[in-house]
Amino acid sequence: MEWSRDSKYVLCAMYKVGVVQVWDVDDPDWVCKIREGPAGLCYSQWAPEGRHILNTNEFNVRITVWALAQTPAGVVASLRAPKFCDRALDFSHDLRFLAVAERKNAKDYVQIYQCGTWEPVARFSTDTRDLAGLKWAPDDRSIGVWDSSLEYVFLAYSPDGRRLGRFQVARTASGERGWERGVGGGAQRARERLERAC
Repeated sequence: MEWSRDSKYVLCAMYKVGVVQVWDVDDPDWVCKIREGPAGLCYSQWAPEGRHILNTNEFNVRITVWALAQTPAGVVASLRAPKFCDRALDFSHDLRFLAVAERKNAKDYVQIYQCGTWEPVARFSTDTRDLAGLKWAPDDRSIGVWDSSLEYVFLAYSPDGRRLGRFQVARTASGERGWERGVGGGAQRARERLERAC
């Protein structure tokens, strides 16, 4: 169950049967029922403006974007193969863009969509072995992505895909861990040892 940001609607996802129901708090007679069909449903969430619902299908086939403003509610976009069911997607703070992690041919990508039209506006590959998550910076000028805990890598990218920096836990010859920072795609290297092991 999840409230829309403006508290007007309540979303209730029933994952086992692939159905999402939405109720209007101000109009008890209004109800919306979304059936995902044979693709199934593994996650459902509101878009930040509270008038679109994003449903991720089982096996991460796609994210289906439903618009409540249409009568009846209808699909307005189908976002291709997200890497995860319920994470590694994030809305920009100005609510204009959605970043989604994808994996294709053993390579990680970030796809950016324009909210409202849900059209793709940028796509870039990441220097990760197994991308575990992503997050927009508070000023929306960069996107942070991080690798699995086996790699301990954090990378910052501009929304157009330029790598802005790389931070990685490195082991020294003595086995001690420290952070290695590469600025500007590795143009400069600096090493800072941490007092404690990470």
